[in-house]
Amino acid sequence: MKFNVFKRRGKDSIKLTAINLYWKGAMHSLGGMEAEHVFSVIIPFSNKVDNSLSFLKKQERKPERVESVEAGKPFKVLEVDPTLPLEIPVGESISISIKIEGPEFGYSGPLTLKFGTNMPQRVHIELPEIFIKRGERRERVNEHGEVYNLVKGQVFEVSAQMYRLLTFDDSVERVSVSSPFEFVGCSPKLPFKINDKSSYVVAFMIKAPDFDYSGPLEIEV
Repeated sequence: MKFNVFKRRGKDSIKLTAINLYWKGAMHSLGGMEAEHVFSVIIPFSNKVDNSLSFLKKQERKPERVESVEAGKPFKVLEVDPTLPLEIPVGESISISIKIEGPEFGYSGPLTLKFGTNMPQRVHIELPEIFIKRGERRERVNEHGEVYNLVKGQVFEVSAQMYRLLTFDDSVERVSVSSPFEFVGCSPKLPFKINDKSSYVVAFMIKAPDFDYSGPLEIEV
C-alpha cells in the first residue's frame, strides 16, 4: 500500500506535525499540515503486483480488504468515502477520502489513522527441541529445532526418520503429542508398519495452539 495526502487549509487551523498511518502492523509516516477544525485527507491505496521474482511459482493473491478507519484521540472520523468495507483487487488502486473532526482547543501534534482489515490473528511458536518417543526411548527429530509464525489453530508438519526409534516391522497404531498441541493426522495414515529399509520418513500433522508458545514438542508413537 502507498499513501499520500491532499491538504485543505483555512481559518481555525490545527497544526499536525505528522500523519501516521497504520496498516497490517506497519506504520507509514507522512509530513505535517495545517488543518481546519473539520478537514479531509485522501489516501490512495494501491494493491500492486510484484513481478520482481517472476521465475518463482506465483501464488494466487487476494484483494486487499479495508474494513474500518479509526482516528487516534483527540480526532474523530466523521465520514469515509467510498463506504466501508471495500476491496481493492490485485493490480488496482482506489482513493479513500476521510473526513475528520479535530479538537475544539488548539492542537499541535500528530494525527494517527488506523486501517482495519480481516487479517487473521497469528501466533509465534518456538520449538527448540522436538522428540519422538516410544515407551522409555526418546530421540530428537533434528538438531536445530523449529520456529513458526502461524495463524491461530493452523496445522503444521513435522517429519521424522522413524528408524531412529523403531525397528523393522514395528507397527504404529496411535500417535499423541504433548500439550498444548493437537495431533491431526500423519502420512502414511494410521495404522502403519515400518517395512522400508531404505528410508522411512513419517510426516506428522500437528495443530498449533491459540497463543504464543516456546518450549519442547514431544510426539509419542
